[in-house]
Amino acid sequence: MKNKPLFYAVISMIISVILVSIVVFFAIGRNNTPQMGPLEGVYSSVSKKLHDPSSAEFRNVVTIHDTYCGEVNSKDENGNYTGFREFMVRKSESRKFGLVVSFLSEHIDIFCR
Repeated sequence: MKNKPLFYAVISMIISVILVSIVVFFAIGRNNTPQMGPLEGVYSSVSKKLHDPSSAEFRNVVTIHDTYCGEVNSKDENGNYTGFREFMVRKSESRKFGLVVSFLSEHIDIFCR
């Protein structure tokens, strides 16, 4: 059989392509997970406190020391936007609580002004 070397070469190529495909598949799968940035965490934390989280609109978000300050607008139970209101988000002193979200003017005056 004269074509034995050609047969083995073709089989080797097919196996190589399969192995490379498997490596690429797993490499893409690992890097495909999006990493949440700081602002995405802030937006998520604030949105959880709203009646309609998916309707949240943010503006004027700034960082002051370890605190994120900004304004958020969202829909109420009737489906109407309530108007922008101020918020602040900061890490809790205790790891137990994670991020603390507040809409209270007293907190905003202390941490955002």
